[in-house]
Amino acid sequence: MRRSFPAKPKDFSEAELERTFQEVVTWLKEQKSKAQVQDPAPERKRTRKRKQEPKSEEAPAEGAEHGAPLAPLAPLPNFKAPENVPGIHWMRSEQCWKAEHRSKTLRLKMRSRPMDHSKEELERAFNEAREWLERQKATDSCAGRAAPVVPVATAEVQRCQGDMKRGHKGICWTQRERCWKAQCQINGSNRQFKVKPKNSSNEALEASFQRAVTWLQLQRAERAEPAAAAEASKAVTRRKARRQLRSFECPEPVKGVCWARPQQCWFARITDAAGRKRFCRVRPKDYSDEKVREAFKACAEWLRLQREKKQKDRELTQASKKGPRRIVRSDVPRKKK
Repeated sequence: MRRSFPAKPKDFSEAELERTFQEVVTWLKEQKSKAQVQDPAPERKRTRKRKQEPKSEEAPAEGAEHGAPLAPLAPLPNFKAPENVPGIHWMRSEQCWKAEHRSKTLRLKMRSRPMDHSKEELERAFNEAREWLERQKATDSCAGRAAPVVPVATAEVQRCQGDMKRGHKGICWTQRERCWKAQCQINGSNRQFKVKPKNSSNEALEASFQRAVTWLQLQRAERAEPAAAAEASKAVTRRKARRQLRSFECPEPVKGVCWARPQQCWFARITDAAGRKRFCRVRPKDYSDEKVREAFKACAEWLRLQREKKQKDRELTQASKKGPRRIVRSDVPRKKK
């Protein structure tokens, strides 16, 4: 049978902690001496758990047997910070000062626990947490600090920048990166070019600005050449209106051949022995009677050859009796066994 003896101190003073500790040690020695004198036989293990009977109100408490009445639980003390420092507060559950610092990628925490609840010890732990928080902020600011750059913020430099940008669309000065940025769009893709001056002098600014202007002019010239070619091709290959499309009748009655008006060509279609659809389009070189007749004959000849090939494939399929029914093509050489 397991037994326990709770001894809770009334406060966190050293005398009260020592008194409760001695009570626990005394009770533990008594229990060990009783167990050595009375050594009862171990009880037989029971497979089925029995319901615990409710304790009678007359039964004395466990602590009352040993002369130590149970004290009510005292609430944990709560303290206010000596100074209003963001990021530091008192944790009542752990009885300590907690400092928390958040950077761009990390979340750091620190706990400073006082030895007791005296005013001096609380201030010492609070100062320790504040020093740690200041060190973390200083480290974070040094890590995220940018490299020293040339200052470009004087009135004369700003005036030069304004004069340079006039008349050049697509070039601007980025104050954050301290450079000239030229950008344009070619065939749906955005391109940009950055030039950083060596220093804040007018000569360096002018030289870097001229480099950006030269790059932008080259990009615009490259964009103008394909655009002019595309416009010329559109003018040459302009799609005709439907009313301008010509139509012809078949010179000879051939089933399966017709004139496709949208494509302006002779069109033939057939389904082979394997069930696949095959097409043929023959466009005449011009719309004279001779060229139209030649294109029609070529399309009709292709259709005749495809029908002969389809008939041969059907005959070979019917002749083959080995295994399941399958389609044998005449144009594919058969493997020798």
